[in-house]
Amino acid sequence: MNLKALCASFALLLGLSACSERDLLYYQSNLDEAKVKVEECKETILDSISSKDKESLKSAFEDPECKAAATAYDDYRKQRAKAEREKREEEERLVYERDFSKYVSEFKAMSFSDFYMIAKGCNTFSENYKRSAKCKAFDEVEESKVEENVNALIEKYPGESLIEFRKGKCKGTGYDKGECFISREAVTQQRNNMVQNYLDNREALKSTFNACQKEYSRLRKSKKFAEANRHEESFECDIVLEAAKQLKVFSFSKPIE
Repeated sequence: MNLKALCASFALLLGLSACSERDLLYYQSNLDEAKVKVEECKETILDSISSKDKESLKSAFEDPECKAAATAYDDYRKQRAKAEREKREEEERLVYERDFSKYVSEFKAMSFSDFYMIAKGCNTFSENYKRSAKCKAFDEVEESKVEENVNALIEKYPGESLIEFRKGKCKGTGYDKGECFISREAVTQQRNNMVQNYLDNREALKSTFNACQKEYSRLRKSKKFAEANRHEESFECDIVLEAAKQLKVFSFSKPIE
């Protein structure tokens, strides 16, 4: 049986429209030829359209070699595009990670005022928005940066001096947005710490509370009501009263027994 007869037999058995030596496997192994064949098939189709030769056009569309070459070359182009995309994404990932690490190091070393100003460009986020390496680094450092600077201020400015520091940074010629923010956080944290210390040491709470209550009552009895109110709102008395409120003692009307 000759080659043509063999091909015809396989075509009938397998339901193929034709049989050719240059099939899909051939063109997958010979992509340069596949590209040439695709261009030839395109030219044939365009010529058939131009000449309005329907038979030629139909034949070109059904040509098994054209189909095999087009499939092989199209698959190759898709694979190449995928490989290039993956390579580009990997390069972008490495650059992103490098920039992220660089910004983390920079942010840890800079002053809080400078760090705080970065927040203006990193305060927008949505599910469809990928954080830049800079903003991701800001997110990474922010919590520890705030905690570090709050603790440093509490240690440097104990007690009421921290409130004075906050006032100087939050108004007037000494105003600094970043320092104002962090000093407010420090004042709040210091107050919470002091209230908790009183709750953990009830004898100290009782002693300080009763001292404040005694002076408050003396001023009230002397009809020095404004002074009594100022004493009640003084730093130490205000904090011990806040702690006492958690024990259901809401005023300095009487001492704690």
